[in-house]
Amino acid sequence: MPAALISITGTSGKVLLNYLQSAVAKSAILDIGTLFLDDATVTAVTYTTLSGDAIASSLVFTITNLPYQYYKLEWKGLKSDGYKIKNILLGIDTFNIPEVDFPNSDYNLINSVNELNNDEVKITDIKVSPPNLPNGFVNFSYIFRILGNDTPELEIRNIDNTGYIYVKGVSTAYPVVGYTSITICNNLPL
Repeated sequence: MPAALISITGTSGKVLLNYLQSAVAKSAILDIGTLFLDDATVTAVTYTTLSGDAIASSLVFTITNLPYQYYKLEWKGLKSDGYKIKNILLGIDTFNIPEVDFPNSDYNLINSVNELNNDEVKITDIKVSPPNLPNGFVNFSYIFRILGNDTPELEIRNIDNTGYIYVKGVSTAYPVVGYTSITICNNLPL
């Protein structure tokens, strides 16, 4: 089995390395150092810097940097009783979450998303409605951290299960100002 070297360099930190080996998706979280992979069976190598300034490189493999993207999902408007957030849509993937009241979800939505134990989608920050909104109006804003290039959407079911509305994320710079930061855990496979 011919082996090819992947180097993790930088002054400190960790990277998430994703790759296909004989068409099976694999992942590894790596510190600064090296890793040998079978160059005959490994394809589609990507990395994401999880901490510090660590990066992955190789003289054999083409390694694509796949950084986290951040999106703001915001709702400003009338409170609508009976609506439930049902799913998070991310490209072709649907993440089922326990139903959360919409738009009065606050930290319930954060818990539902972050407890999926999936690092492709996390909520990192929240901005809560100011107390001086007119009665019946709400304003919430969440910052979603996404691994990859897909834009997140909230799928919201109406009270009689006959239709949905969708709140689509808008790309945003990170960190954000005026938000409360949420402590999240990474749940990546080793």
